[in-house]
Amino acid sequence: MRSVSLPPRAARQGFTLIELLVVIAIIAILAAILFPVFAKAREKARQSSCLNNQRQIAVAILMYAQDHDETLPDSSSVWPEINVDRNILMCPTKGKKVANAYVYNDEVSSLSLGEFTDPTGTMLTADGQHAATAGDSTANPPVLPTYDNCAYTIDDLDARHSNKFVCTYADGHVEVASLFPDKLPVRGALVLWLKADAIDGGSVSVWQDASSKGNNMNIINATTQAAATLNVSTVEIKGSTSDSKTVMSQAVAFDGANCGNNQSFKPNIAESGVTMFGVLSSNASTVAATAYQYILLSAGPNSAPNLATEFNVGFTGDGTAAAITQIRANIYWPNATYATDTVASDAATFHVASCNMNPKIGNVRTYFDGALVENTAAATSTQNVDLVDTAVGINLGGNVTEVIMYTPALGDLSRAWVENYLKTKFAL
Repeated sequence: MRSVSLPPRAARQGFTLIELLVVIAIIAILAAILFPVFAKAREKARQSSCLNNQRQIAVAILMYAQDHDETLPDSSSVWPEINVDRNILMCPTKGKKVANAYVYNDEVSSLSLGEFTDPTGTMLTADGQHAATAGDSTANPPVLPTYDNCAYTIDDLDARHSNKFVCTYADGHVEVASLFPDKLPVRGALVLWLKADAIDGGSVSVWQDASSKGNNMNIINATTQAAATLNVSTVEIKGSTSDSKTVMSQAVAFDGANCGNNQSFKPNIAESGVTMFGVLSSNASTVAATAYQYILLSAGPNSAPNLATEFNVGFTGDGTAAAITQIRANIYWPNATYATDTVASDAATFHVASCNMNPKIGNVRTYFDGALVENTAAATSTQNVDLVDTAVGINLGGNVTEVIMYTPALGDLSRAWVENYLKTKFAL
């Protein structure tokens, strides 16, 4: 018999432990790289499903309007009225346990399509969730009821798709948006937009309006009413909540004697209300020991005691630049004294302040760094607009980087969205 020779021992040897470990390490690295990619791809698919769902919901809402004298459904009945298939109301990211993963914007409730000044920028639906509340008609001011899956504040929106949310607009288009946008998200009712970073030069005599409405702000001497100028300088914008991130921006430095005034711009706030925003800081070097210092965003007459619809942010300290100040948000009304809350702050800090006088809610609400600090019964009038005013007999001063004004007034959801834009822009 022929003998069969076996191959050498080395030729019959398998993988070594080191080779196996190398292969396992390579697989682990590939998995670490690819799994997030797969997860993003899955989330992108879910987002696409949401886009399709909300597109169909928006079509159903607009079809309802066409059948009802071009009037959008009311918040109290929108979901039964449009009666879309249950599967369309489900978001894959939220899962099947949530029967309706979307919200209807309460700001458009029962509005006529002809009332929209900017259909492409008016939100109709969005990712979100909201449970109904009963309201309280006996409260002062009365608390209105809210309804299931209708958005009343920005907290009702859900940025569940990679920190973004899907929304539809009154013209029917769908997009993916951010809660903290890098461009001004609401423009339809915009009537005044003063941006210090748009000024070319070291001083300004007319602050040009960027809203396209031509409501330019003339700088005048508050005492003589003669034409004047204000200095424009580059400042460090330091936020009140965190100093870890700062940005540099131009600011208009109000000196306590000069103000911005537009005598011809008289928004009809009695009928439609007004929403105002300011990004500003105090100028502590001019604050007297017992005085208050104000940056005013006003839409009211220029003399006490009839300071209607006037939004003030005041600063008080002991007269030194390093002093901790209190920031006061006040609203003056005809034949009424003012109420105030205070927020501790240092004088070099910039803040986002806003005032919302909305006839729908019947109250004027003042916000400071996103917090509600004033909720006052509304009184309305049609008046001139001043940016800074010394009528109350107090020395004024401070830096202003941006002023935005809307009329008709915004709902709270849109107000907070614009506020988030300003926070993003100035890293506040």
